[in-house]
Amino acid sequence: MDDDVVAKYDALASTYSRRYADPGAVARFYVDLVQRWGPEPPANARVLEVSCADGFMTEALARGGYRVTAFDISPKMVATARARIQAAGVEADIEVGDIRMFESDSRWDVILAPMWTFFAYVADPDPVLARLAGALAPGGKLLVDRNPRSHPVREGIDALARAGLTGVEWRPVAVPLTKRLGALGAMGLRVALAMPPVRDRLLRRRLNVVLIGRRPEIPGKE
Repeated sequence: MDDDVVAKYDALASTYSRRYADPGAVARFYVDLVQRWGPEPPANARVLEVSCADGFMTEALARGGYRVTAFDISPKMVATARARIQAAGVEADIEVGDIRMFESDSRWDVILAPMWTFFAYVADPDPVLARLAGALAPGGKLLVDRNPRSHPVREGIDALARAGLTGVEWRPVAVPLTKRLGALGAMGLRVALAMPPVRDRLLRRRLNVVLIGRRPEIPGKE
């Protein structure tokens, strides 16, 4: 483990999700992606959340009816997430773990890695993505985020394809992290992101993107 990273996030554990203007909106955005983007997960799907922080997305996933397993590199984040889950009256398995050392014999319907950004914390992404792809059930999907200002989107698409995933796509994270939007503001942002010139200007300034890739139902087949 990287001691500096652990210390940084241990120190943030008690206040982590407050960094977002509307953490509920961020969580709902990602849960909606899990539900609606790419293959629809089966009822009671198994979801692995990578880098769960204080559990604000973990709770939303568990409330959505998923069987959630989550891990984070920070022991204090894990303790905070467990307390959140217990207080919410939902269930999730949450452990300390380092994505760079990820190994699993289990198979997941969805693996979600919203790490702000996955590619910033994983210096050598190809072997990690290959292991994540291998941990998906046939037809399962992997979602990872990427900062297009520091990590070009095309390179992320190619990395997921090298991991053996198909149907690789991307879309902007349509939730501002530092500003709470009302219904009209959220609608305006969705309209803006549907116009490529406006979307591209926004991506050059502030928004991250999410990448998705699917494990083929039959190995080697689309």
